[in-house]
Amino acid sequence: MLNVMCIFIDVPFADAFKLSSHFLKHGHKFGATSEAEYERMADEFMSKAITADIYECTSPHGRRDRNRLEGSTLYFGAAYNGDTIATYFPRSAMAVQRKGGPLGFVLSKCAEVRF
Repeated sequence: MLNVMCIFIDVPFADAFKLSSHFLKHGHKFGATSEAEYERMADEFMSKAITADIYECTSPHGRRDRNRLEGSTLYFGAAYNGDTIATYFPRSAMAVQRKGGPLGFVLSKCAEVRF
């Protein structure tokens, strides 16, 4: 007889592979020491209330990505269909400035078509 135990965890990233790859690429930029800590930080960022320093828009086409940038830190996050985290990392000041500042940057992300 084979006993199989499955544990299901509500993961804000689409799957464990995407969480792991994004943690390896960006986790150290936030001082995160584990995938769970990085995921918690990303989830908190994408879930917190919008303030005057947070710029957010939702793409009107394709996957309907939700893009968010915090102006003071330049932390950027995107979520597929609004609720599954696609990415979370700090953007460079130059990348944001090239798009005209925080608002221009976020609006340019929402103008991208992604399927």
